[in-house]
Amino acid sequence: MIRLQRHLDRPSPNLLGMGLNAAGGANVLVSTVPESGPSKRGGSTADSDAADRPSPVAGYLLHVDGGDNRHVAEVVVDPANRRTGRGRELIEAAITGSPGTLSVLVAVENDAARSLYESCGFEAAERRPNEYGERDALCYRFDPDA
Repeated sequence: MIRLQRHLDRPSPNLLGMGLNAAGGANVLVSTVPESGPSKRGGSTADSDAADRPSPVAGYLLHVDGGDNRHVAEVVVDPANRRTGRGRELIEAAITGSPGTLSVLVAVENDAARSLYESCGFEAAERRPNEYGERDALCYRFDPDA
């Protein structure tokens, strides 16, 4: 998963480490791919030995638990597995994984991410100027009671 972090503007290796160790309220959800290669939602493989091998990581979502409020700190999908539903799968797993609100920051110009979060029921709650250096971010929130 460290390999996937290089695709982020602001990776947090320490936070990812906490999530992998389930420490400090950080949790990691993982999407994997069979050894036969990328396919939508994992697909299947005819290789009978595939079940005995660990699957490569196609993506992950790291969220920090704050009781009734959780924050998605990182979402990364390997470029070879993008546009296959993996990001949506991870976000939906985070939504259903525990009760309460869920928030995420998205760069204003990241139309694909904004569209994905909006299609999953997130709403833009506030704009944060210069959150990413000189780029603004939108804070999106998912409220299961809304």
